[in-house]
Amino acid sequence: MMGRGRRIRFGRSALLVLCLGGLGGCGIPEGPSSELTRVLESCARLSDQESLRLAEEDFMAGRAENVLARLQDLAPRNPGNARIPLMAARAIHRLALVPDPARIQNPREQEDRARKQWKALYQGLESKDPLVLGNLYFARALFSQDRDERASLIHKALKANPKHYFAMVLEGEELWRKGETRQASNLLKASVALSPTLAESWLLLARISLERGSVRLPRKHLETYLALRPLDRNVRKNLVRLLVHELNDGDAAIRELKDLLEADPKDVEALMHLGAAWWRKKDYHKAAEIYLRILTLNPGETRAALNLGNLYYEAYPQPVLAWKAYHYLMSLPPSDDPFGIMSQKLFVPTRLKKIEQILKEKKIPIPSPPRGILELRPPGKPEEGE
Repeated sequence: MMGRGRRIRFGRSALLVLCLGGLGGCGIPEGPSSELTRVLESCARLSDQESLRLAEEDFMAGRAENVLARLQDLAPRNPGNARIPLMAARAIHRLALVPDPARIQNPREQEDRARKQWKALYQGLESKDPLVLGNLYFARALFSQDRDERASLIHKALKANPKHYFAMVLEGEELWRKGETRQASNLLKASVALSPTLAESWLLLARISLERGSVRLPRKHLETYLALRPLDRNVRKNLVRLLVHELNDGDAAIRELKDLLEADPKDVEALMHLGAAWWRKKDYHKAAEIYLRILTLNPGETRAALNLGNLYYEAYPQPVLAWKAYHYLMSLPPSDDPFGIMSQKLFVPTRLKKIEQILKEKKIPIPSPPRGILELRPPGKPEEGE
């Protein structure tokens, strides 16, 4: 038993991911969809291409107000460019997260107000070109706060331009939310056939595949997504969780964790996955050392203490160390996590009694409660570098 972490968690909706992921440059990929991509992602004027590039630089530098100012000027001249509303949506959200005591409205009100302004901007634009018209509906849907209206606008966008792959992601999300997973999956597959670098489609496909009972397809989809968005730590952790708890592939999980922990050696979630990966590989000493590293960083981390006790009880076995690790867990303040509460109140006390019975049968004296983390170290020589 390796504690919690068996379920893959996707904390962001596909709509938000689309806002996060659709910020590439103005380059046009080769292939059958190049003309469609030119309409959706390019600016006709060279000066506008440069302005969009500068807006992307402003966004990466955190200058959200500059982004919106540039895009406000670009949008009316480039109504078919889907990158502009996508970047605007992300800039609006980021701006709302910046503390500003001078604001009269709260961040949510500020964001809603800005979205309404951008929706009105696109609502005021018109075109008879079906590709451009589809994008106008898409942009209005992107900024709509009403679910029914958004669904109607997405439908209109795809009716005008059935190959608007950004709108296809929004429609795929709507279908998924209604439980129509097969239709959602088919639509998202069609979107990546048009634009293979559409990272948000791959991410939602992974979620749908997992919900439909597959574990190997989500791995492929997540790996494809991460090839496009390698800095997304949360999704990489989702992949690691899948590798460890569903596919039992500790080697692949450890490879994925290397970059995460090089960037942040104190990332508790990543370390928890690393401990589980070594456990899967039956290297119990390394697994124990990882859990002890977590407890050194955060002595109150109940999950690490629980997993350490489970490791000593189930894998080594080391009943004395298991008893000490469980006692250490019981000495911690009550967990605020439901699973932790259940462990401290029910599971661990029962297991402590079982261990005491084992020790009694083996005529081993009950040890004293541990005075610190050092008393929880596994037997043998620690591995260097771990």
